[in-house]
Amino acid sequence: GMRFADFFALPIVEVCQLSKAEVFAVRYYTTWGFTGINTPLRDLERRERKEPHKLAVLVNILANAIRKLRAWAADAPDAHTPVNLFRGMSNRQIFDKFMQQGGTEFAPMSTTAELSIALKYSQGGNIATLLWLRTENFMDRGV
Repeated sequence: GMRFADFFALPIVEVCQLSKAEVFAVRYYTTWGFTGINTPLRDLERRERKEPHKLAVLVNILANAIRKLRAWAADAPDAHTPVNLFRGMSNRQIFDKFMQQGGTEFAPMSTTAELSIALKYSQGGNIATLLWLRTENFMDRGV
């Protein structure tokens, strides 16, 4: 497996001028650590109580890293090409209000260009939900 130094030596790190803290935040997010980031970000009751996120510094570092990673996406062959992305979710219901007004995801959200993968993630519950995101360019896609 790769060590932290190996990740820090990747070309994407230099192109995007990521700090060690930002590389750590991105790598941490790709582990089960993402739940400690996303769950509080999606907790509307915590927001109403005005309780701070326990990993607020890490969330800020991750957000900065994601913004910087757009430099890499800007140079990708499909940077200015429309791309369809999908997200499959089980046991998630889409309400009429969302369909009429839209909504905001408060946490980082993974997607895939492979419909079959998203469909697999939508299975396993009583309700299968599939989001279809039509993006025009890299700025619509995040990282």
